[in-house]
Amino acid sequence: MIWVKKLKVVFGRPGWLVMKGLLERIPRRPLQMERLLLLALSRPPSGQTRLAASIRAGGPHDIPGMCVLESKKPALFEKRFADGIACAVAVSDNSEIVGYQWYSTKEAHVDELIEYCVHIPDD
Repeated sequence: MIWVKKLKVVFGRPGWLVMKGLLERIPRRPLQMERLLLLALSRPPSGQTRLAASIRAGGPHDIPGMCVLESKKPALFEKRFADGIACAVAVSDNSEIVGYQWYSTKEAHVDELIEYCVHIPDD
């Protein structure tokens, strides 16, 4: 993987991100590169963040605030909640949602973007 480190030095970006950009330039995109982040948590996060926001479990009542963050349509969030996908939201002191993160407690999770099934191991 020395070439990946060299890409970072030459382009000043992580090597996988450089490769993703190169692959996206190929007509009809025969290859696609994505990076998945997997977190292993024993319970939903709670407490304070560095931005003085509280973390709590999210729910359908949070959808309007979540939509504002990324200009997404409510139907996307409604479907995720209906599918039983859990969400943690960061709420500022003035009750404004300043961030959110989806997480799954199921045995497997299918990524919506690339339709890749991630099997989640038992504790």
